[in-house]
Amino acid sequence: MFVDHAGQTVGVTDRLTGETREAYVFVAVLGASNYTYAGATWTRGLRDWISSHAHQKYLEWTPSRIVEWAGTIGPFTAQLAERIMAERPHPEQGYRSCMGLIGLGRRYGKDRLEAAATRYPPPGP
Repeated sequence: MFVDHAGQTVGVTDRLTGETREAYVFVAVLGASNYTYAGATWTRGLRDWISSHAHQKYLEWTPSRIVEWAGTIGPFTAQLAERIMAERPHPEQGYRSCMGLIGLGRRYGKDRLEAAATRYPPPGP
């Protein structure tokens, strides 16, 4: 994985005050793939640098990995995770919903979540 600040700053405007501050752009790229993470930080200090690295873990997630995690709950939950990602313009936009779904299994139990996933309506025409 390649990580660094882009070297350029970007203006960020506060909607309430109209004040504009410069933010540094942090970029992480997973080599030999199309996965890229970019974020903005107020400084190039150690605390912001570490914070930026904490968010890049999402680069290691793939749709198949999330479906595999959902599959540990049951096959219907895995199908539901696949549908959630398929209904988004980009599968990555469904990650948060799928992780929420998996979290419901921890909160309410795998059997209960799997039973609920069987009731999810089939895709429309």
